[in-house]
Amino acid sequence: MRVGARGMRSTNGSAGKEKIMKRHHPSSGKMGETTGGGPAKKAFKSQNQQGPSSKKKGTDGEGRKQGQKRKQVTQTVKRKAKEHGDYSPAGEKGSSKKVKLTSTKIGSWQTLSESSRQFLETVMDSVILSVLCQQRERKDDVQKHLNLLKEKVLRFFKTLKVPPGKLGNLKNVPGLQMAEKQMLETNEASLVQLQEEINEAERSAEHIEETIQQLQYKIQVLKNQLEEDEKKARKVFQENGSGALHLPELPKRSLQAPTLQEEILKIKNQKGLLKDMNTIQQSADMKNMLTLIEKIYEKVYGAVMNINRGNPFRKEVVVDSWPDFKAVITRPQRENEMDDLDHYTNAHAVFYKELQAYQELLENTNAINWGQIFQIQGLQDGICEISRTVALSKKVDVKISCFQMVIHSDPDTLPDVRLQMDPKLTLTYLDISHASLLSKTWSRGGNPRSQKYLANLICCFPSVCVLDDNGYPLSWSLTDQFATMIHGYTLPEYRRKGYSRLVATTLAKKLHSCGFPAQGNVLETNIPSITLLKSMNAQFLPCSFFRVIHTPFQLLAKSDL
Repeated sequence: MRVGARGMRSTNGSAGKEKIMKRHHPSSGKMGETTGGGPAKKAFKSQNQQGPSSKKKGTDGEGRKQGQKRKQVTQTVKRKAKEHGDYSPAGEKGSSKKVKLTSTKIGSWQTLSESSRQFLETVMDSVILSVLCQQRERKDDVQKHLNLLKEKVLRFFKTLKVPPGKLGNLKNVPGLQMAEKQMLETNEASLVQLQEEINEAERSAEHIEETIQQLQYKIQVLKNQLEEDEKKARKVFQENGSGALHLPELPKRSLQAPTLQEEILKIKNQKGLLKDMNTIQQSADMKNMLTLIEKIYEKVYGAVMNINRGNPFRKEVVVDSWPDFKAVITRPQRENEMDDLDHYTNAHAVFYKELQAYQELLENTNAINWGQIFQIQGLQDGICEISRTVALSKKVDVKISCFQMVIHSDPDTLPDVRLQMDPKLTLTYLDISHASLLSKTWSRGGNPRSQKYLANLICCFPSVCVLDDNGYPLSWSLTDQFATMIHGYTLPEYRRKGYSRLVATTLAKKLHSCGFPAQGNVLETNIPSITLLKSMNAQFLPCSFFRVIHTPFQLLAKSDL
């Protein structure tokens, strides 16, 4: 009993900690003294020396067994006490920290309260039950021994004084154990989930690697194909290495082909044929169809005329094939593409005879720079359809605007606009200094790119305006890169005085005198402009004018639209 009490007390001090550490070495002499005294030590040594074959008398064997039981019980109690001692609020094991105690501190210590002693008694009961559960023989003797230890310890606790605040730490041990257990379970679940995520990431990485290899192979195949196509193109177009494109001459047989008149002369009933042809040509349907075909082509025709007259906007013409072309695109020269965000300058006019040929020209060639914001203009419905289809695969956003197409086909039908203007006003051309005002009043303007674009138009193409005595524009209209009349505008305070009609008519006559088609477009909801055009005897075509602005997804945030 004395030895057991020493074992329990030793768990609260450094000496006890040292003995607990040494209990794992049964050959130590001190361990023998702690657990069973001198006789137990001799019996233990004798057993180790003699081995399993040595036999003692009954009394010696009984004493040896009792010594071993006491040793086992004491070690179990120490182990349980150590396990409880490992869980401290600060996370420290045992009481290895040395603290200097003064008489003042010791004097403030208090005896254990009744609730604290009951808690400690509960802890000891749980330890005893744990020991008894592991005990297979002589449970009654072990239980008696443990109960005696328990009573002796409880008597000691009645007079034991401890520092204030330490009792609460002891009561928190079960809660800390439960929290540690829950944390362990949570960590195990997290580890399982993390392992699953790692496995999934490895599978994704393998899939990405396979995809990269496939794309690299496709890129190489396309690169080889592109090189072959370029070689063929150089042979066909006779490119001289300077970047200039030399289209082949028309075959001589096309120039030597028989005329329609010669073919008609070969027909026996010539008069009847000529009469039928004259009837067809004079029909209203034929006239409308011919006018429509002619005006549809005029959008491209205006750009081609500007190219032939100095090419101030640096345009070029692309066709799907030559000389029997089925689709035509006028575009900016690649070496002059300065700003990928300037959809005003990056403008294209298109015309096609076969819709499929136009689609293939957009999809399978470099006729269009899909990496920039650009616009396509034309008078055929298929333009919008093809833009939507191709833009989807190119990852490009499409914005479509529709207008009524207007032409002034005959300059003689334009009204006489001689106007008794105020002598202080002047009818003249726009100046580059007016670009800022034009940009601010333009429905598509109001940004630096639109101002720069309008300034270039003023410098390159015909324009008309009415200026006040200070040289400030009151009403104006100008021409774009496709020979189209655009941005007809009059300041609000000068409207209903005939200035808009004067400016538009003067500009249309100027275009006719230069050999350009006089054409324009207007929104169906712009009633004042429609009324003005009707007063000018303008002809509204049955087809619509389409402007399709294409914006790559990666440039949407930077666009001025």
